[in-house]
Amino acid sequence: MLKKTATRTINVTTPDGKTATVKQTATWAKRVDFGKDAHPDWTTGEWTSYDVPIIPGYTASQSNVAKEAVTGTTKDQTVNITYTANDGTQTIIYQGEDDSEIGKQVIHGKTDETVKVTPDVPDGYVVKGEVPSEVTIKPDDTPITITIEHGKSHIDPDKPVNSGEHIPGTTDKTYPSGLTHDDLNKTITREVTITDPTGKKSTTTQTVTFTRGATVDEVTNKVTYDDWSENGKHTFDKVDVPTVPGYTVSGEVPEVVVTPETQSSKVNIAYTANDGTQTIVYQDEDGSEIGKQVISGKTDEKVKVTPDVPDGYVLKGEVPSEVTIKPDDTPITVTVEHGKSHVTPDKPVNKGDLIPDTKDKHYPEGLTHNDLNKTVTREITIIDPTGKKSTTTQTVTFTRGATVDEVTNKVTYDDWSENGKHTFDKVDVPTVLGYTASGEVPSIVVTPETQSSKVDITYTANAQTATITYIDDTEKKTLGSDKQNGKFNQVITFEHDPAEVIKGLEEKGYKLVSNDFKPGIKYQNDNKSNSFEVHLVHTYEPVETSQTITETVHYIDANGKPVAPDHVATVVVKVTGTRDKVTDSITWNTPSTGHFDEVISPVVPNMTPDKKLIPSHDVQYGDSDITESVVYTPDEIPSEPEKPNDQGKPNSKTPEKPNKPCNSASKTSEKSNKSSKEVSKQFGTIAKTTIPEKLIDSRTVDNHVSAKSTAKQELPQTGATTNTGIWTGLVSMIAGLGLVGASKKRKKN
Repeated sequence: MLKKTATRTINVTTPDGKTATVKQTATWAKRVDFGKDAHPDWTTGEWTSYDVPIIPGYTASQSNVAKEAVTGTTKDQTVNITYTANDGTQTIIYQGEDDSEIGKQVIHGKTDETVKVTPDVPDGYVVKGEVPSEVTIKPDDTPITITIEHGKSHIDPDKPVNSGEHIPGTTDKTYPSGLTHDDLNKTITREVTITDPTGKKSTTTQTVTFTRGATVDEVTNKVTYDDWSENGKHTFDKVDVPTVPGYTVSGEVPEVVVTPETQSSKVNIAYTANDGTQTIVYQDEDGSEIGKQVISGKTDEKVKVTPDVPDGYVLKGEVPSEVTIKPDDTPITVTVEHGKSHVTPDKPVNKGDLIPDTKDKHYPEGLTHNDLNKTVTREITIIDPTGKKSTTTQTVTFTRGATVDEVTNKVTYDDWSENGKHTFDKVDVPTVLGYTASGEVPSIVVTPETQSSKVDITYTANAQTATITYIDDTEKKTLGSDKQNGKFNQVITFEHDPAEVIKGLEEKGYKLVSNDFKPGIKYQNDNKSNSFEVHLVHTYEPVETSQTITETVHYIDANGKPVAPDHVATVVVKVTGTRDKVTDSITWNTPSTGHFDEVISPVVPNMTPDKKLIPSHDVQYGDSDITESVVYTPDEIPSEPEKPNDQGKPNSKTPEKPNKPCNSASKTSEKSNKSSKEVSKQFGTIAKTTIPEKLIDSRTVDNHVSAKSTAKQELPQTGATTNTGIWTGLVSMIAGLGLVGASKKRKKN
């Protein structure tokens, strides 16, 4: 037989962490028979059912381990059992002293869990016993009983509360009324103020404070008061009131008993002064009584004193400004003397005016403003050339005071100020350019007897001369001048209006370059500044002339007979220049040149020219017309019988005078040269340039002609010449404008 064992281990872990192990063993066998069956079956075993223990308040992970058959293939097993705590509660019951339930509190948790407790005592109650700080949850929830009683809040008088304030330690309880400061504290005062005759106050304050506490039942809100302090009774002592001589007191301050119901009070004690007097005696310097003054008032009253000095006298001693009335009235003696009234020059008086501080004393004469003040002035007025005035006033005031004896009415004068003498300084009279002042203002000595005065200073303009000169800048010469006399700062007006003179010169061909004289200019102090120049230059205009030169080419045979039409070409050669409009002289420029292109001789059948072409060439102003001849000779041809021509002359006949056309050309050239010589005699020539016989406007220039040079060149007999009679011409021109001789004279300023 073969045997085999399988084990099932059951581990049960209880809530306290302890583990109990149960082992179940199953055995099964197999018979071996070698002779027969080689593989018989195993017998079977069994693991029995296991009930897991029940623990109150906990739940096992499984309540039973089931029965299980064991076979030959069954393996060992392990089963682990654990417990989970169930939900549970712990109830706390709050009950009154009469064992009645007032409230309860349920604490939740898990079985055997320790939970902290926050007491939930019914509002207004306090715990008589003790509420546990924590509880352990048990399955049976056996209640915990706590005894409670009415809460009591004691209010001290130094910590009062108001109705409606929350009672500490309660949830929703508030204090009732009757617990404020005034409910728990009663302060009674008697304030005694004694004001002495000087106004000085001394205050005695008698005070007692009754206090009590109170207890509040936090459930019923009933208030129970403690007893008042001091058994609810107190005594204020008598206050002594001092006796003051000369005064009557208003009352006394006796002893009094006070309770919390007594009202606070104020007692004011004052003194009333009795009537009294103070006498002032006025006596002369010899000790005799002049008068007396009685001051009335109340005892210790300070009475202001208005001295009642005998009229005409003044205090030598001193009257007090105020006196204090005393019961004994000891007299005050004051010495007086003759009054002296000083009159200052700034506050003069008239005879008969009442003397201040007297009752019926009046000023004598000799005390007016003019008696005490002497003002001397010198007023200097300087009127400048524009009429503007500047005034300097020199002033000195001599003053003196005077003293009047108010008893005898005698006047005594003080000395004059400045020792009766003063000096007015010299006043500088400004120097004005171009003017002469009418005088000076010297220093002078003045006294109170000096009379006031006025000094006027004026200016007279100086005599001046103006000159205007007309200058020809082109010829560097003076054309003339004009002079005019006047006064400084007057407007310069020349006898001959410069504008008209300049206009006349411009009409004669001059151009104004500069003119430093402007209308409205005035005479200056320095005649160099009254000298003016007018600068002018000559003006010019362009001039132009031209010459037409003809080139003629004759095509002829030996006899002078034309064999082809003449070639005729012309060029126009121009000369430009400049005319001085003042002198009317002309300066010519270098003449321009003309150009003739080469001329190819035309083909004439059966004839050969002696010149294949006429070369090109240039011509210039003054050249004569050109005449050329090209002579054709018949070509040689084979002999043929002679045939008469239309003219009855052989074609081969040679001209008798072959040079005749040349002579003709020579004559033409000779004629042209003669014309040039005649022109040269009149105008002169430069570089074979014939001076033009006729001037034309520059606008007629033929653009076909190109000038070799535009440089100016003075031609003989036509260069700029000096016009020695220019000033004569200027004067004549001025006379022609009516500005000299019989011309109207301008009004002089």
